[in-house]
Amino acid sequence: MTTLVEIRNPYGLVEGPDGALYICSIDDHKIYRFDRKARQLSVVVDGLNEPYEVRFDKRGDLYFVDMKANVVKRLDRKSGAVTLVAGTGEAGFSGDGGPAAKAQLNQPHAIQFDPQGRLLVCDIRNHRVRRIDPATGTIETVLGGEDRPVRGPRAIDFDPSGTMWLALREGNAVLRVRTGDWALETVAEKLHGPKGIAWSPDGGVWIADTESHQVSRIDPHSGEVKVILDGLKRPHGIYVNAKGEVFVGDSENHRVLLIDPYTLRD
Repeated sequence: MTTLVEIRNPYGLVEGPDGALYICSIDDHKIYRFDRKARQLSVVVDGLNEPYEVRFDKRGDLYFVDMKANVVKRLDRKSGAVTLVAGTGEAGFSGDGGPAAKAQLNQPHAIQFDPQGRLLVCDIRNHRVRRIDPATGTIETVLGGEDRPVRGPRAIDFDPSGTMWLALREGNAVLRVRTGDWALETVAEKLHGPKGIAWSPDGGVWIADTESHQVSRIDPHSGEVKVILDGLKRPHGIYVNAKGEVFVGDSENHRVLLIDPYTLRD
C-alpha cells in the first residue's frame, strides 16, 4: 500500500484516458487531477458543492456528480465547457420519460457508464437507480420504486458481461443485477454502509466498506468477503484500472492510497 497524494476528504476517483488520476474532494468542493509521473496536483473543476463521483465517457469527456446541488454535469475535454446533464438543482423526484436536465434528483451519489454508453445514476434519497440515454437525453428509473425496491443505492460498476454490481448503503449489501430483466441477486451481506464498488480484471469485486473502515474483496462466485485493508477512516471511492491497481479514497485520513496487485499474491 502506498499513499499517492494527500487531499482533503477524497471521495470518488477514476483514472482518466491520459493516465492521470481524477479525484473528488468534498471539503475543497473541487475535482483534482493528479499526474502520477510528475506527481503534480491541479484543479480541474472548482466551485462545486460536495462532488461525490467522477467518470469518463467513451469520447473522453468528464462527468461528475455535484451531490449537494442535486445535479450531474459534464466537462467537455476539448472546449473545457461545463454543461448540465441531469437535475434541476432542486431536490425531489420527477422527470422520468423526459429530459434529464429537467428531472429532479435527490442527493445523487455515484455514476457509471454501462457497456452501451448510457449513464447510470444512484439517486440515493429517492432509493432509485436512474439511467440517462446520451443520444436523447431522456432519463428513466431502472431500479427502485414499488417493483424493484433498493435501499440506498450508493455505487455501481459493470463487469465485462454487462452485469451490474450495486452497493447498497442502507441495505448493507452488494447485489448482482441482470440488466436484461433487472433481476436482483444478493452476493454479499452484513457490510457496514458500503459506499464504493469496483470490478477488477481478475474477476473480483472490491468494496469500500465505509463504516467498518475497511477495503474488502468479494469473490463473486462464493460470496466470500476478504478484508484487504483495515484501519482506514471512512473510505469512500474505489477504482481498479486495467492493470489491477486499486485506488482508494481514504476519506477522513485525507489521502488516496494505491494497492499494488503484486502485493496481494499468495
